[in-house]
This record gives sequence, C-alpha cells and structure tokens, in this order.
Amino acid sequence: MELRDKRILILGEGISGKGAFSALEGIAARYFYYDGCLTSATPDVIITSPGIAAHPALDYAKKNKIPVISELELGYLLNRSPVCAVTGTNGKTTVTRLIGDAVRGDYKTIVCGNIGDAFSALARTPHKLAVVEVSSFQLLDCHEFRPDIAVITNITPDHLDRHGNMDNYIAAKMRIAKNQTSDDFLICPLALRPLAQGISSTVLYSGADTRVENGKIYFLNEPVMEAAAISLTGEHNISNVLQSVCAAKLLGVANNMIREAVQKFKSEPHRFSLVSRVFDKNWYDDSKATNVAATLAACESVKGDTALLLGGSDKGYTYEELFLNLPDHVRVVYIMGEVRRKLAAAARGSEKSVVEVENLSEAVRLAAGSDVENVLLSPAAASFDCFQNYAQRGRAFAEAIEELGVRN
Repeated sequence: MELRDKRILILGEGISGKGAFSALEGIAARYFYYDGCLTSATPDVIITSPGIAAHPALDYAKKNKIPVISELELGYLLNRSPVCAVTGTNGKTTVTRLIGDAVRGDYKTIVCGNIGDAFSALARTPHKLAVVEVSSFQLLDCHEFRPDIAVITNITPDHLDRHGNMDNYIAAKMRIAKNQTSDDFLICPLALRPLAQGISSTVLYSGADTRVENGKIYFLNEPVMEAAAISLTGEHNISNVLQSVCAAKLLGVANNMIREAVQKFKSEPHRFSLVSRVFDKNWYDDSKATNVAATLAACESVKGDTALLLGGSDKGYTYEELFLNLPDHVRVVYIMGEVRRKLAAAARGSEKSVVEVENLSEAVRLAAGSDVENVLLSPAAASFDCFQNYAQRGRAFAEAIEELGVRN
C-alpha cells in the first residue's frame, strides 16, 4: 500500500495511535486523529488501534470502501529490515524479550509492538532486525504483514468477548503466517500441527525440532545449551525457551550468546513471581494470568498445598476446564469479581474448597489464615472490573499482604 501524500486518519491516541502519528511525519499529506467529523477531511486510509473493536469511522470506511489497516501493518510497511514476530495466548512477551536479548549482540535490534513502543514508532529508526510482539487484535487489520520468522507460542481460549468464538480467535492468530512463503519460517508447538498444515512457510515445532533431551536443549540435531541453565520456573517457560532458541538459531546467533541470554533472563513483574514469605506462606503474584491456560500453568509451577485467588472481569469464556484440571495440591480457591458467578457455577461438583469473597483484600486476609504453604494470585480473568490493568492488581495484592502484616 502506498502511503506517501495520502490523507490518513488515526483512530486512538494511546501508544499505537501516537506511534502511528509520529511515524507518518514527512510521508502523509495530512495525518490526523478522529475528531467526530469525517466529511470535512475524507481520509484515503484509516489506521486503527488494537483496543478499538467498533467505531463510527470504521462503519464509514466500510460504506465508502476506504482501506483500514492496523498500526502493526503501518509499522511493517515502513520497516526495511527482517521481522521476527511473536504471537500466542500466553508467553509471547517472554519469548519476544528472550529473542531480543539473544540477538542484540549480533544485530542492531528493536523490540517492540504489543510490548513497549509501537512498531510504527520505531520502524523508520536505524536497525537490522525488528522483534515484534503481536496481538490477535493487531493482526485483524493486517493485509500485507509478512514476518520472516513467525512464532506462535500457543493458542488457548482468550478474548472471546471480542472475537465471538474460538474459531475466530484461532483464525486471527494464524494470520501471522498468512502471507509467508517458502522463504520464511513458522515456529509453533506440536499441539498446533493441525493448524499449520496449510502454511506455505517452513514449520519448526518446539518439542520436536527444538527439544530437551538428556539434560540439553537441542536445535534439530545440535546441542545448544544445558537445560539446567534456564533461570525461569515452570514447564510453560521450557516451551518459551525452546521457541526462543529456535528463532535465535534461525537468525544465526551463536550458542554462547543464546545461553547467556537465557541464564540472565528475568521475568517481568506480575508474571509468576514470589512476592514475599510471610505468615509461614509463599505469596506468588501471577496477575498477568488472565486466562485458564495461564492459571493452570502457574498452578503446576507451585509445589505444596496452595490457596488460589481467582476472578476479575469477563473475557467471554467459561471455567469448567479450569476446575477439572486443577492439580491436587490446590486445596482452596477464593473467587471474586465480575466472573464470580461463572466461577461458582463451574466449581459445582469440584472437590476443592471454594470460598466467595468480596474483593482481593478479603481473599488475602482469608488466605493468610488458611492451612497452606502457598498463596497464588493467578486470576484467569482480566482486571478491569476493579483495576486499570493487571499491573495495578498485582500491586494491590502486594500492598494487601504488607498491610495485613503491619496490622498483625
């Protein structure tokens, strides 16, 4: 798509919208935010942000056949370097950062997208590689986007409130490889093999083409590093490391640089981390776990009797699978928030002790008095019923623990 000398309307003034605005300087004849009026300055192209599901300008575009592209697509159109793009329900931030850490010694690399800066904001800066985290929402309005290396970490139910059903969600995720050719690569877990059958690119499977064998991580038949060097905890992070190693090897990164990146890597806040050790309990913050698969992975990562804190705002899915698959060491579950009734319905017949609470502070107080070794905040729900985002929820969890300690 040719953008030069076009009139371009930008929807949204958040990170994506501001990134698009700055990227268009010197390219577009006019670029402007939506101000409620379209007739006075009919756009040639509309750039939308991932948080926008419906908008009068999108209705106008459909009626008047005006092209609509995502901010991610804009970044791709402006970019002139190879692209490694990462999507998936869980783990995409970890994989994106790990790849970025591994390749930085060999490439002038930008790490961006659904993590940190917008792709479009950095696309015209000097770099030799773009490592881009990509959400399902960003992929919806991509038409030419074609990463040289695409990674799909996993696909499990999420964002069904926006996509409507699981088929639509899967289709959105798979768009990351839609335009790839035989010159490109797709990395995904073995579980996604059926979805990858029609892909034109070369497909490499984590768990097979990259795998843990005899205590070592292999890429194809080459030993890359000792598995014991992985600093991250949890089986889900083994998969994240395998996919990152695969991408780094495809990019030609030396084994010692990959090993160093994996050894030094630290998780971002609110992703399965130990907050404190008080009341003879380990308190874990996994506020970023906003879907069932993420919560189950966190539960498998703790050892010993555990109290699980669940609930938040509704993302459109049910919770029967969660209660069917909770490990035995999860003894008590505190449920709260907008999805509390959904959780209670799904828990009927469960052998777990399920306790409804009014808010996070009450859950912390009751968990402190329970007879368990661990307390895990892993909500399996978004945070928007009570908090601005998952980070604020995680901070509130830590503050509630600290306040309870002070009072006692």
